Amino acid sequence: MSPVLKVLQSNFLAEQVLHYLQTERREKKPLLQQLSEMYRLTRYYRYLPYQYLKHELYLRSCTDDIYDFMPQVLLQRYIQRVNPKEAVQKVKNKSLFTEIMRRAGIASIPVLVSISRDHTIRDPSGIKLSFEEFVRTLRASNQQSVFIKPTWGVDGLGAFIASIEEDRFVIQGNKVETQGFFDALFLKNGFDDYLVQPVIRQHDLLDRMNPTSVNTVRISTLVLDGEVFINGAVLRIGSGETCTDNWSRGGFMTKVDLETGELGATAKTKPPKYGRRVVREHPKTGFHFEGARLPFWTEAKALVSTAARVVLPLKHVGWDVVFTKSGPLIMEGNHPSGVFFLQEGIRGCGKTPLGQQIIQQIRKTKGPSAPLQR
Repeated sequence: MSPVLKVLQSNFLAEQVLHYLQTERREKKPLLQQLSEMYRLTRYYRYLPYQYLKHELYLRSCTDDIYDFMPQVLLQRYIQRVNPKEAVQKVKNKSLFTEIMRRAGIASIPVLVSISRDHTIRDPSGIKLSFEEFVRTLRASNQQSVFIKPTWGVDGLGAFIASIEEDRFVIQGNKVETQGFFDALFLKNGFDDYLVQPVIRQHDLLDRMNPTSVNTVRISTLVLDGEVFINGAVLRIGSGETCTDNWSRGGFMTKVDLETGELGATAKTKPPKYGRRVVREHPKTGFHFEGARLPFWTEAKALVSTAARVVLPLKHVGWDVVFTKSGPLIMEGNHPSGVFFLQEGIRGCGKTPLGQQIIQQIRKTKGPSAPLQR
C-alpha cells in the first residue's frame, strides 16, 4: 500500500471531515484558497494534508503559517526512529519510570505501592503488604487521599482519587473495604496493575485555575548530539468536572512561552470531540489566562533537561510537570507524546528543533519526494 493510502486509511478520520462540513461557510476561507493551501501542503510534504482539517487551518480566523503544521505521520515516524523500541518501557512503564527518576535524584512524584490483579500489594522495595498493612501505612504517613492510576494507562483513563477513612476507602462516594477496593480497580476494566501515589498539592496559581485536578505542563524535549532542546510547552487545565486535566477528556490547553513561562491569552478544548470552545477565562473558576506566568519556570526547564539525559537512548520525550509551592515535580514521561496535542498547542511544529530535523531529512531526499519551495 502506498504511503498516501496508508495515511488516508489510518489518519483521515471521518469526524474531521464531518466537523469541516458542519462548520458554517462564513467561518471558512474562500474555497479556492482552501484548495490552493491543501494542494501546496500536499506538494510540500508529499502527504495528504490531513493536518489542514485536523488543526482547522481552513478557518478565516487562522492566521498561522500553514507550513508550520506537519503531517502527524512524519512526526510519529521520526519519534519512533529516534526512540529505540527496547528503551520505550523506561517511560511507558510508570513504575519503572518512577524508580529511574528516584535513583537519579530527580524531583518526581513517588509511588507508595503497586497493586496487581491477583490482589498483590507491594511497596517500592518490592515487599508484599496485606490490605490492612497498606491502609495502616497510608494512615501512618498522614495520607488523607491518594491518586490511583494504571501502570500502563494513557490519557488519564482508569485514574481516580480515593480518600481514606479509618480502614476504608471512599471511591466515588462509596465506602469500600478489601473486596470492594479490588473490585473498583479490576472488576469492570482490563487494567492489570495500578500505582498508588500521594495527592499533590499544587501551587496556588494552578489551584486558582482549577482545583479539581492537578494541572500539568507538557514539555517536549529532543536530544541532539548530547544537547537537550525544548520543542514547546503546553499547559493542561482540567475542566472542573473530573480529577484529571487531560485535554482528551474535556480539559483545556494553552500555550506556554518558552522564555518566560507566560500563558497564552486563551485556552481551548479539543475539537471536534468537545467542540471548538475557546475561552479567555476558566468557565468554572473565572481564572483569567492572559498575563499569568507559571512559577518556577526556569527550574522546570532545567528539571526536564536533566531527566532527558537520564532516559537516553530515548531522544524525544513529552514530560508532564507539576508545580507545587516549593518547586516543579515530574509526574510522567511520555512516548508517544501526543504530537497532535503539541502541534495544536504551540500552533505548528515546523519551526521547532523536532520539526526542523524532519524537514532537513526531507530536503536531503532526492527526486520527486523532495519538498518544493514555498
